[in-house]
Amino acid sequence: MVRIVFVIPSFSGGGAERVMLTLIKHIDRKHVEPILIVMNDQGPLRSLIPSDITVYDLKTVRLRNGIYKLINKIRNLEPSVIISTFTHINVTLLALKPLISKPTKLIIREANTPSRSLKSTHSPNFFRFMCRHYYPKADVVLCSSALIENEMKEKFKVPTSKIFRLNNPIDIDNIRSFAPVPVNHKDFAKYFVAAGRLTHQKGFDRLLVDFAKTPRDFCLIILGEGPELKNLTKQIKSLDLQKRVFLEGFKENPWSIISGADAFLLPSRWEGMSNVSLEALACGVSVIATPEAGGIREILKFVPQGSLTIAPSGEHFVKALVKTKTTHIHENRPSLLPNDWDVVNVTKKFENIILNTI
Repeated sequence: MVRIVFVIPSFSGGGAERVMLTLIKHIDRKHVEPILIVMNDQGPLRSLIPSDITVYDLKTVRLRNGIYKLINKIRNLEPSVIISTFTHINVTLLALKPLISKPTKLIIREANTPSRSLKSTHSPNFFRFMCRHYYPKADVVLCSSALIENEMKEKFKVPTSKIFRLNNPIDIDNIRSFAPVPVNHKDFAKYFVAAGRLTHQKGFDRLLVDFAKTPRDFCLIILGEGPELKNLTKQIKSLDLQKRVFLEGFKENPWSIISGADAFLLPSRWEGMSNVSLEALACGVSVIATPEAGGIREILKFVPQGSLTIAPSGEHFVKALVKTKTTHIHENRPSLLPNDWDVVNVTKKFENIILNTI
């Protein structure tokens, strides 16, 4: 039995957390004993933890205040493998690897494109140095897109032998079971949905500017929580969008809302591979994304024609919205997501990577 410790900062509603929790849920218990360490046991995704998983809450908001607890807990658990997917935790674990039992393997997953994401940290130069110095020391580096793979090789000099492509695991059947009857907004000619943490990265501010240029009978629902909530609320008012743009917060089941949309919108300034966009495709909903939105454009050749549109923010994005076909459907559409992203296939590959690493 292989003991694996997963490390995440919290149960906030981000895609990286959801990916980790999905892998934990579906990994084969016959071969693997998954254990979860969380820095702070808070957030809406807490309910997704399977009942058979042991969770250790370090009860600290900041990593630097919980480093001793984290290393001590790992040493006590004596895992075969440690898995982390957040840059600040990745570099911390790699830097402190000498304090962990030597047989323990360290697998890191990079969820974003560091060339962009590190600029948003409080110390970009420091984290860039740490990534360049320590990422090559990982036993395995998991990448969700070719874009991230290339950055790992070219910017951080990670050996090709350590880099593995692992698609985001999407539980297609489960997602579709939560959306048997799509939610429609019949009072509007077209109905769009966007979702994600309300942060600068996600680009909802520029989406609002674009949406203000669409016909007044277009509706937009934005799902998610985050620090930009007040600013976005003010922006909606200043653009006179109160009657057709709605901030509806975090939803445990966003898929019934997404599945009724004419299109899902991804206006991100940077991404690794947008998890919620993949979920939208699994719901049978087409996606309109900006070129900067990471690896999503890489699946263009794998999805049906017209189901994924790449359009720069501004005039081209507005045109894509206007050209979107109206659906007003009352039942689920067939999934548009290729099976390479299905949770069963991804988890099997994940297990093989682990077993071949130890």
